[in-house]
Amino acid sequence: MGDASTYERDRAVARFREMYQEMRRDAEGQRRRQKFIDATAGAFERRMKAIPGDKFPIQEVEALDDIYRAQMRYGRELRMLEHQGLSREEFARRKNALDAEHAKNMENIQGQTGGHSELVTALHGAIEEAARETSHSGNKPSGPGDDIPTGRLPTGYGGYLQDAFPKDPTASEIVAKEQLADGDRAGGLAALDKAIANGGTADAYALRGSLRLESGDYDGAYQDAQKALALNPGDKGALAVLKFAEGRTTPGLASSPAAGTG
Repeated sequence: MGDASTYERDRAVARFREMYQEMRRDAEGQRRRQKFIDATAGAFERRMKAIPGDKFPIQEVEALDDIYRAQMRYGRELRMLEHQGLSREEFARRKNALDAEHAKNMENIQGQTGGHSELVTALHGAIEEAARETSHSGNKPSGPGDDIPTGRLPTGYGGYLQDAFPKDPTASEIVAKEQLADGDRAGGLAALDKAIANGGTADAYALRGSLRLESGDYDGAYQDAQKALALNPGDKGALAVLKFAEGRTTPGLASSPAAGTG
């Protein structure tokens, strides 16, 4: 990755700003979501501008923008197809062709990106900053234990991030928080499973542990909390989950050496 010129950096920020403005339009009438998107965009731009030139992820910004444009193009073409009055068979045939072309485009874009993305890390930090700024915290109290994480963040960026960086665990974690914000618990849990399968963070384990806690899976919650604490011994969310799950687990699990592995 070469050194980024001021022009390239400004162009990358401008491309991101276009995407953010489109997301804001999609959230019209949802003042809380718009406020959160605004705060995230501002924090992300500050973080992007602070990245040293030799580490600036130009290719990643371009991949994210390409994903965004590919998704928009696919949506437009699908809507046009839906309004052509085609027979069911012809519609299915054309849609299958459109889906195949879109999948190929996505695959080509994803081939330009690696696993862990500095861009995703920067955006995740911006989302957390926006959560604090707008008091929409991922660690907002919910149910037993003031520090048990809820992870509900209505960002709108996660889908594009996961499409652009499918192997980045933080992208899947952002998707999980978005889906939880929309009330999709099953989707959020599936995204956390993917994040953890790709080498998830302590936050991902702590959040999955809290979801398992809510569903009464105290063994799973305890194990996730232990894994989170192995990665980050001071994680308040994991400590809260562990404390609540302790005493409710299968007898012997809490003292088992295997409780924090796997």
